[in-house]
Amino acid sequence: MELGDTLFVDLQAQPDRERERPPKLAVEIVRKETGEVVAKGRQDGAYLTAGVQNVMEPGTLLVHVTGATDDEQGPYHLSQYKYAPCVVGDDRYEENDTAQQAAPLDPQAQTHRYLRLCDTDRDFFKLPAPQAQAGQAPGQPGQAQGQQGQGSKSGDDDTEVAWGLTAIHDESTGAADDQPENAEPPKLDLMSLSGDQIVAAGDIPGAAKMPSFGPTVDKQQAQKPAQQKPAQQKAPGVDRVVRYENKDKEQLLLRVEGAQTYYHLTQLNPQNQNQNQNDQNQQNQDDKDKEKEDKEENEENKSNDEKKDQQEKQDEQEKKKDEPKDGKKDEKKDEKKDQQDKAQRPKPEEQDPEKRRTEDILRALEETDDNFQMKKALEDMPKRYIEKDW
Repeated sequence: MELGDTLFVDLQAQPDRERERPPKLAVEIVRKETGEVVAKGRQDGAYLTAGVQNVMEPGTLLVHVTGATDDEQGPYHLSQYKYAPCVVGDDRYEENDTAQQAAPLDPQAQTHRYLRLCDTDRDFFKLPAPQAQAGQAPGQPGQAQGQQGQGSKSGDDDTEVAWGLTAIHDESTGAADDQPENAEPPKLDLMSLSGDQIVAAGDIPGAAKMPSFGPTVDKQQAQKPAQQKPAQQKAPGVDRVVRYENKDKEQLLLRVEGAQTYYHLTQLNPQNQNQNQNDQNQQNQDDKDKEKEDKEENEENKSNDEKKDQQEKQDEQEKKKDEPKDGKKDEKKDEKKDQQDKAQRPKPEEQDPEKRRTEDILRALEETDDNFQMKKALEDMPKRYIEKDW
């Protein structure tokens, strides 16, 4: 961290699968060189947050995250926001200093945290385009006053645009606080899309408005106690609120201006919530339909595979049945051929005696392992020529 830098951190605990609940966390920002704790975490809605603004001494800062007790466990998400001094250290939506440069806000995000104003700076944001009613285009006027149906009423949730602004006060130690005590929070206004008209001005919650009387007001009416308008309903931690009944479904801009500070923007009545819910329901239905189709396809493929396996087994069984029959046929053919050969051979009594004797001698020579002719030849030879005794 350099001289004048600012650091904020946000922690969001996530449910632990084993304990089925998010862990209770603690966070500190510590100076590495000395171990000094310069900021401690505090709960801010769904966030555990800590920050140090305008550091007076350069050095390294550590973010120390622990469980609130030694028994805590579970995942968490950490976001950090680091800024250099103005006017170098802009937030993530700059440049958005004019209506033409208005930065679009994510309709799914309810809170936009740790934004920044520098002196003589203005921030413009483009709000999500509201969903028009059936048969009505965005920006087309709705029913005129006095012609509204019996079921119509002002303040419907689908027409009200409501935003809150929370100014960030420096609670760290060892930092230079440029914000005076009881400083007025930045102004928050709803503007037309062109940026040339204020549609609704933001108020500080809890501040009642006194009615103004013109010069033609009746004296008796002027003597009556002035009836106060109801105060703005204060959301937790919100310093300024702007509300507007957007019956014409116009797309609007949000303007923030004031002294140098950090702030959060919170969508108090998320627009297009019903449409987002419908989209989510439709997505869920599409997922279910796709899952059903995949299941039916898998079952059909499984059935086809089973039929194929069954057909293969049946073919194999039929093949096995055919093999023994073919073998018996071949055996019968061989037996028949042997019988024919045997029948064609001449009987022993029909052969010539000399020929039969010769065949007997040849058959005997074939069947015995001794070679009589070789033995006879060896006996007639002189002994000195015998090399091996057979």
